[in-house]
Amino acid sequence: MIDPAVVELRQKQTEQEVLAACMAFPQETINLARRLGFLAEHFRFRDHGMLWEALLRVGPLAGEPNLVRRELELMGTNLVQAAMIDAIAKSSPSAVHTEGFMKAIRADHARKQIAETTLVAHERAKEGQELGTIGKTLRRALDLVDAGGFLRTLRPMDSGIDDLLRDIEIGEFGKRLAVETGLPDLDAILFGLKRQQLIVLGARPSMGKTVLCLQIAGHAAMSQKKRVAFISLEMSQEQLQLRLLSAMTGTTMAQLEHNINVPWEKVGQARSRLREAAFMFYDQSLTVDQLVDLCRAHSAGEWKPDLVVVDYLGMIRSERGFENRTAEVSFASQAMKNLAKELDCAVLCAAQLNRQSELRSEKRPALSDLRDSGSIEQDADVVLLLHRDDYYEVTPDNQGLSELAVAKNRQGPTGRIFLEHKFETQKFLPTSRRTNK
Repeated sequence: MIDPAVVELRQKQTEQEVLAACMAFPQETINLARRLGFLAEHFRFRDHGMLWEALLRVGPLAGEPNLVRRELELMGTNLVQAAMIDAIAKSSPSAVHTEGFMKAIRADHARKQIAETTLVAHERAKEGQELGTIGKTLRRALDLVDAGGFLRTLRPMDSGIDDLLRDIEIGEFGKRLAVETGLPDLDAILFGLKRQQLIVLGARPSMGKTVLCLQIAGHAAMSQKKRVAFISLEMSQEQLQLRLLSAMTGTTMAQLEHNINVPWEKVGQARSRLREAAFMFYDQSLTVDQLVDLCRAHSAGEWKPDLVVVDYLGMIRSERGFENRTAEVSFASQAMKNLAKELDCAVLCAAQLNRQSELRSEKRPALSDLRDSGSIEQDADVVLLLHRDDYYEVTPDNQGLSELAVAKNRQGPTGRIFLEHKFETQKFLPTSRRTNK
């Protein structure tokens, strides 16, 4: 059994590492804490928690010991000794390990809460209280385990508002918030795919959902240097790689598959770009819970995604017993929205539209055409609807032209843009062309 005094010493050192990181790298550490939901209450030692609160209040000036001491005086506390502040300020922390330290502190806080909660349940069982009351207490302990020790608490509306306004003023807020799509007209409407948002791309079959999803993912990974996870429930690794190489080299799929006039120099350059990119994929079938666990596992390490792409939503299954397909898809869309918030990333999901649009004289899709579940429309922050008239009837006006409608945008305007599709080389291109419809 580990000596409790040793455990306490290690915990104290871990907490002081986080405090030192905040004084050495204020803005980076505060942003990380905000993303992880790391709070002062997670510190085991009260003086550390008070010092953390003071550091948050002074923000970018957290590296100035005199300002920190002044803030502590304004907070009306004398728990934090000046010597401790000076010692922490003079240490040389490494920013690389700060996230791991924060998670360790939160886990220790969780274990303490779980122990206290189960003890309460034990006492209530001994007292002969109602099973429902005991069950509620135990469920709270299980919630703590599932949430990694962070049960949601109400906080004042103005908490963190100074950091928000500061980020907006210096132009950092928008930069860290979004992943650009690489399509100028679409980015002009959305300002990129924003963190914590669920973006649904709906279309009928053969409209180019996978092409567009892969193009956006590739642009984010290779041009923006973002970390991207592409989860393909429909296509294999080889199919995805062929599509990427086709788009990157301007070579048709048939040329690559049969080695016909392959521009090997361009292929080599594309391979190098892919090797340097933080671009991950998974091409096996998954249930909802397995998909979420896969993303969580990577996020818990050093590789945390900025964008998760799922192709496509209707192919995610669940091990839970649902009465119908509508309930199953609804559960999946809610899980994807929750995943976006939990991992602080954008989640882009392709979705199949039902056949109702094809039965109408006007083939252009609407929000109501999202297949199997109205919950998709409700859960999504952004709904994009991809359509091309030349699939049904080719005219000089519409040949090679696709329409992408921003049918829902929770944080901005809706509208539509036009793209030129080049399916032989797996890409969409910006265009000034328009249809007469």
